Amino acid sequence: MNLLDIDVSGYDTLLLDRDGVINKLRPGDYVKCWEEFEFLPGVFEALVKWNMQFRYIIIVTNQRGIGKGVMTDEDLSNIHDRMVEEIERQGGRVDKIYYCTALTEADINRKPGIGMFLQILKDYPNIKKENCLMIGDSDTDMMFARNCGIDGVKNTKIMLDDLGRFYLVDLVYFKYDIDESYIPTHKNVRVLRVCKNSVLVKFLNVLLFPFIHPMFSVRFNWSIFKWVKKRI
Repeated sequence: MNLLDIDVSGYDTLLLDRDGVINKLRPGDYVKCWEEFEFLPGVFEALVKWNMQFRYIIIVTNQRGIGKGVMTDEDLSNIHDRMVEEIERQGGRVDKIYYCTALTEADINRKPGIGMFLQILKDYPNIKKENCLMIGDSDTDMMFARNCGIDGVKNTKIMLDDLGRFYLVDLVYFKYDIDESYIPTHKNVRVLRVCKNSVLVKFLNVLLFPFIHPMFSVRFNWSIFKWVKKRI
């Protein structure tokens, strides 16, 4: 799902995860300097649009690399300064960034703990839970949304494995507690619980494998997926 596909109507405060939403993940590593930071496609367009829609746009991010000693607070501050500068240059904005360097979830500030959200409510007393939306790319982000009592949207991703086959990862929408009877009708739901080993994805891989190659875009694969799903 492209960030612009997410229906954000009815909210005035947007909480964003950073890694995997704003910038590309570095599997097995951390973004330790600006040279390792890479914006994800579509981020600028989304932030420009959201700039006009939201009163507040806030990033909440776990940054365990500092706790592990592989980077410093100064390194992170430099990355965030450059990131915000580039976002503003493109016409978007980020009002504030909250981060936690703790190594374990025993620290309430580390997502899915609610410490960062409590600090947001303290810093911005006019923010109401019912007007908040969290967008993230992980189960931790959705647990954070649930623990805070706010709505959360998890981006689905079409992933290509090392053979060029694709599969859909995870669930899209989550409100307070997971309610399977509620999910199918929500405006942000596209596909429910389709995993790498599902019959549907196996069918797609058999049917489309000769035509799927990493050179094709994710959007192209997602369009194929939606077209096939409507017909089976």
